Amino acid sequence: MSSSLVTVHNQNENVYIQHRPNGERSWIGLNDRSVEGSFVWTNKEISSFRFWAPQQPNDWKNEDCVHTLGARHGYTWNDVPCHNCYNYTCFKGYIANSIERKSLVWEPKRKLISHQCCDQLTAVKTGHPLTSIT
Repeated sequence: MSSSLVTVHNQNENVYIQHRPNGERSWIGLNDRSVEGSFVWTNKEISSFRFWAPQQPNDWKNEDCVHTLGARHGYTWNDVPCHNCYNYTCFKGYIANSIERKSLVWEPKRKLISHQCCDQLTAVKTGHPLTSIT
């Protein structure tokens, strides 16, 4: 079963996913590599949810990939160059039970898997063995 960088559908998922790498910056599966300004999810899933930081996205120095800014920045997102190094969270498979996290309840559709630092293209194409942290 393959894995993909996470797609974010709502604010509950956004907050939950950003807690996975201890509130640090982390890749999500959003980018505008094909058409500047037209952000799409790497797995082709449809989600219109966006949570940009102020003045973002700004494409400063050709920024085509998106990372989360973490808890200290209000769980907002930023566009950055795809070759930067960040942690990332993928999803793989399906689980049915709810997860409670600091009084926030989210029912994930997929098992979340976290990885250490890499650029977004490597994260998308990862062939490394995956370790579940759910």
